[in-house]
Amino acid sequence: MKRNLKILLFNILLIFILSNCKSEVVLTEPVILISELEDFRPDGNFDEWKERKKIPLFCNQTGEIPEKQDLNAFFKLAHNREGLGLYFHIEDDINFSDTIYPWNGDAVGVFIAPTKGSDEILQISTSLFFDEKGIPVIRLNDRRKESTLKPKIIIKGSQKNGITEMEMQIELEWIIPKEPEEKTFALQVYIDDSDKKRETEKNRLTWFNNNYSSEISLTYFPVKLCQNKEFFPESTSRVKIIDDEKLILKTFGMSQSDTLKIFKFSLNGSSKLIEKITFDETSESFDLSEFVLDYENDEIYVFQNSQCVAYHNLILAPREYINIVPPKFQDEIRRFKASDKVAFPDPNSTLFIGSSSIRRWSNLERDFPELSIIQRGFGGSNSADVLRYINDIVIPYNVSKIIYYEGDNDIPQGMEIDSITKNIKTFVEIVQRENLETEIYLISPKPAIVRLKHYDKYKELHSKLQEVADMMEKVIFVDVASPMFLADGSLDESLFIEDRLHMNDKGYRIWTDVLRDIMELDE
Repeated sequence: MKRNLKILLFNILLIFILSNCKSEVVLTEPVILISELEDFRPDGNFDEWKERKKIPLFCNQTGEIPEKQDLNAFFKLAHNREGLGLYFHIEDDINFSDTIYPWNGDAVGVFIAPTKGSDEILQISTSLFFDEKGIPVIRLNDRRKESTLKPKIIIKGSQKNGITEMEMQIELEWIIPKEPEEKTFALQVYIDDSDKKRETEKNRLTWFNNNYSSEISLTYFPVKLCQNKEFFPESTSRVKIIDDEKLILKTFGMSQSDTLKIFKFSLNGSSKLIEKITFDETSESFDLSEFVLDYENDEIYVFQNSQCVAYHNLILAPREYINIVPPKFQDEIRRFKASDKVAFPDPNSTLFIGSSSIRRWSNLERDFPELSIIQRGFGGSNSADVLRYINDIVIPYNVSKIIYYEGDNDIPQGMEIDSITKNIKTFVEIVQRENLETEIYLISPKPAIVRLKHYDKYKELHSKLQEVADMMEKVIFVDVASPMFLADGSLDESLFIEDRLHMNDKGYRIWTDVLRDIMELDE
């Protein structure tokens, strides 16, 4: 709740700043208006959608356009008193669907959050395989932390001659109130065509115009439900940064004689018109490198004539590295920093940092409701990676507690035990240099079915971490590995998901119980 309040206050402040900018127009991000369609029902009869405007999907996040014969799609939006309605029309040369896990085949994703920037995300993934009743496989990822409402989702669809049509209704009290015209939220969609996926990501159509899809709702469109008003931009743009020194902007859906205006807005409150173009073609690409742009802080607003049609937060812009090696985990770190700019974490929070076991801990807030949690896990990381980014995603937070998990990937990656221990000890020293009161809990690297051959080395590392805890103040070693074995000494394989590496909810329950006990939370 504190985070959402901060986001709301930030948005109010941003609107105030933008409204007072001395530019030709007020720089505000476009808000999608969805009108009511009272007779809409997801019944597989698409007639009621015929008069609704199409929302075009031009390209993927980086501006790559699929061949029309490979993938061509649009969607439509509406609402009624029961929920939010979406209609998809997808033309695909090869239909391939997975009846078990939607994202292994052609699929549609819908992502909803109560506000832009909120991490209370509801993700709905649906395959394009329909049974005899016109019902597809649906996968729900509900990241809402405080709501006990179970979202009701109805989807009906059909396929014929390479064309898929689908209706989706999402009945959610937290989005659709009694007076829908007063309600706003954040939304994004995308369509994935798997038959070309191994060769290129071109066959992915996205509505949003920054990178990351479901990872951060800062990429979502602000949406408002109305009675009779309907608005969405009929054109859009994409930005891409090449080698961190060249910014390319591509436009889509512009018409001849349209006037294109590009503004930059900086966090210091200044705004500037940096480019003005009259079109003579329907699609263009522009190099904005000559302008002074701060890729970590500036934002770009794109106007078609007098209407803002796209907004780009440059810290989230896709990076394409051609002549240099991309920094490891640069996308994840930029995503964390972008979230911090919208709602900086509360002081004296608890930081959970480490590899994928931290990133995939989806129930952290529910498992530790008394803590204000900062979750900074990035999959595949090791102890050196956390040390590399300590000044980006550790020190600035000035937290009271740190739950640290590394070492799981270090050993399979060939790192020596002494090197891992040195990295972790250095991490502790740097944290304590900034704040002596910070408690640091070192979680033992877990055993895993696919990594049992390394377990002797893991046990050696456990001993080293215990030594670090014994010699340093406010450092506690947490043994979560031992409880993951059965009484006969064998690893409990029921704690893991299908990849036999990452844990399921049962495994995280063990971690939660051990941590809560050693942190004395239940007392």
